[in-house]
Amino acid sequence: FPPASMMALTNEKENFFVKGPAKCQYSTLGSYRCLLAPLRFGAGIKGKIADSWSVGTPVVTTPIGAEGMLPEQWEQVATCSETLRFGGIVADNLSDFAKSAARLVENKSDWANASKFSTECVSELFGMKKGEEILLGALEHVGYNLLERRKEDWLQAMLLDNFHRSTEYKSRYIEKAALLRKISKEKC
Repeated sequence: FPPASMMALTNEKENFFVKGPAKCQYSTLGSYRCLLAPLRFGAGIKGKIADSWSVGTPVVTTPIGAEGMLPEQWEQVATCSETLRFGGIVADNLSDFAKSAARLVENKSDWANASKFSTECVSELFGMKKGEEILLGALEHVGYNLLERRKEDWLQAMLLDNFHRSTEYKSRYIEKAALLRKISKEKC
């Protein structure tokens, strides 16, 4: 939820609006021409970019925002003067960032291409086919040479040892509790 200081930035004369929290991020993102993501730090998957792409909304972001968000086989990331294969535009300075946002808002052809590529990006990175490949690969890797891998798995060995130690102490507790019950019956 944006603080009051952020909400106060709304400026109708400049056509700039801070609308507050969204009830549904997907319908909100889908109703705009582009997502502005001026990320200065972060690593891996950027949820806000993936959400935007999932509804076909192109993104204007920084090189940091684009890290980890491009299918491996697509080597070239779009900049202001290049294609929009990224699913938006990557800009590395404030001037290019503003120009890129204006470009997606004003140029219908560039917006349509970026929108098309945004859905392709999200499908390539997070689609069912990609998920199946990753899951099946992981399962195959786990099953390969299983006995040898178990011998090298020190964490499992430690947890099993502690599990068996806990049952040892539990059995001692049961013995002592039975002995105490027997003693208390004899006193009665």
